[in-house]
Amino acid sequence: MQTVVVSTDNIYVLLLIGMAGMCLLASAVVIFYIRNQKRLQRQREAEIRYQKELTYAVIQSQEAERKRIGRDLHDDVGSALSNLKLFTVQLQSHRPEAIVLYKDFRSQVDVILDKVRSISHILSPAELEMFGLEESIEELCLTIHRMSAMEVTFDNQVPEALKKLSYDRGLALYRVLQELFTNTVKHAGATGVSVSITRVDGLLRCTYRDNGRGLGKVRPGNGIGMRNIESRLSMIGARYHLQDPAEGGFGIWIDILE
Repeated sequence: MQTVVVSTDNIYVLLLIGMAGMCLLASAVVIFYIRNQKRLQRQREAEIRYQKELTYAVIQSQEAERKRIGRDLHDDVGSALSNLKLFTVQLQSHRPEAIVLYKDFRSQVDVILDKVRSISHILSPAELEMFGLEESIEELCLTIHRMSAMEVTFDNQVPEALKKLSYDRGLALYRVLQELFTNTVKHAGATGVSVSITRVDGLLRCTYRDNGRGLGKVRPGNGIGMRNIESRLSMIGARYHLQDPAEGGFGIWIDILE
């Protein structure tokens, strides 16, 4: 009888050892899994940081190239056309047919000069460095109105806050508005656009709306334009929200840290 009791005790001991071993094994598996997940998470975060840094570098390079091209257009082509315009004044004669030809030629030069100035401004907004973001957006709205004949309104309710916005954030917002205007002019068939700057929950909110055909069934992230917008906003830590297509037209709210 005593021998049976000893054997049962041995079985209990073996069971306890087995259970402890299983617990240790399970703990080791869990620890390995957690460590592996943390390692994968660190890798994903590193990849995201690398993508952001790469996007930032590409955008900075694009901005530098745009500034160079815009400056060359303004300084070289613009100056050459201005000199040509002055030269034609010296060739003006008193014959009626020559005066008509002169006026036609001069009007064409004026058109080319306006186009060069517009392209130069779009590539390199000098107003942004010289006068600030508010004046740059106003000039952009005026340029879009002249080029497309759309009614464009701009309402800045927080001028002081907009002046304090850093240059990088201001440039990113300016480029986003350029992209939005381009999409509206090319695809929306709109007759009017409104841009407003307000403050909501401690953030600067830029609201852009047009009265065009809207996105419809097109997914917002599919277009290159929206991907560029997402990249620029992500670079400055801004968020955006799209208007419900059922409301008609196109609308986007952009929230930026001051």
